[in-house]
Amino acid sequence: MEAGATGAYGVALAGGGFDPVSFLKRPQTVVRILGWVAAMVVFACITGEGYVNSLHDPQARCVFNKSDSACHYAVGVGIIAFLACMAFLLADAYMPFMSNAQDRKKIVAADLIFSGVWTFLWFVCFCLLANLWSKTTDTNGIPADAVHATVAFSFFSIAAFLQLRQETAIINQNVQRDQLLLKKAQECKDAKQCLGVMVIENEVEAFMSSDKEMMACQPT
Repeated sequence: MEAGATGAYGVALAGGGFDPVSFLKRPQTVVRILGWVAAMVVFACITGEGYVNSLHDPQARCVFNKSDSACHYAVGVGIIAFLACMAFLLADAYMPFMSNAQDRKKIVAADLIFSGVWTFLWFVCFCLLANLWSKTTDTNGIPADAVHATVAFSFFSIAAFLQLRQETAIINQNVQRDQLLLKKAQECKDAKQCLGVMVIENEVEAFMSSDKEMMACQPT
């Protein structure tokens, strides 16, 4: 078996190690990296070129119809998604080596909830930015490429986090299955131990009974 392989319950096999190539080839890892890149592009474009000032207004305003709240929303969603993708990426790398099934279950559940919530937030972000950009009339001095990249990668983030949620749901099913198998294996082990104790007790009782019968048969 290859190094870095994991057991049925997520515990690393003896002598196994972390295989970065196999880890990077996992569908969940690929999708998470794509979501990480998309989030970075969104908040980087807005923080870098998302605010411009006009000849009539010296104060820099958001390029999306001068709605500063829209820019703040997109930056907030993007930064949190960027940081969360990094955190969950590290958790993905470490999780196969975790022996506690409950800890793995909590991480997968948190990932499942986060990816679902952020899919919705990215959808709101895309609709908001696309709608405001369509209403923007004064485009003088606005970097159109940055605006288009922001809107496009907001849409890509929807697809990335939606796919990420599906991949996480599959992992969640596997974790629950492994936890059930572990529970059944433990119950079977306990049952065998109890059965072994009962067999020993029965043998002792049978031996003591036969010993008493032999003593009773001996002449006084």
